[in-house]
Amino acid sequence: MSKSCSGWTHRDPNPGTYGYMSGSYHIVTGPYQTCSSVALAENGSKLWYHCSVVNAYGHNWTYARVAGTNTSGWMSNDNLTHQSGASTRC
Repeated sequence: MSKSCSGWTHRDPNPGTYGYMSGSYHIVTGPYQTCSSVALAENGSKLWYHCSVVNAYGHNWTYARVAGTNTSGWMSNDNLTHQSGASTRC
């Protein structure tokens, strides 16, 4: 399994799935904590979920877009709460 920050597919096969931030954390370029930051998502921000993956360390990550913006990237599922809709694998 790749440990790269790039090359991960992130289509949105289940539009309408969303959740909220459970704190303020960086959205990153790949499903790893060491990947470059895209933006900071603030506590309580609504995120539209595209799909999720399990990285090489067994951690679940979701590709998401911050509601009302074009800002998107990967977020650890540990930082997400109150999901509405079914999560889809990338």
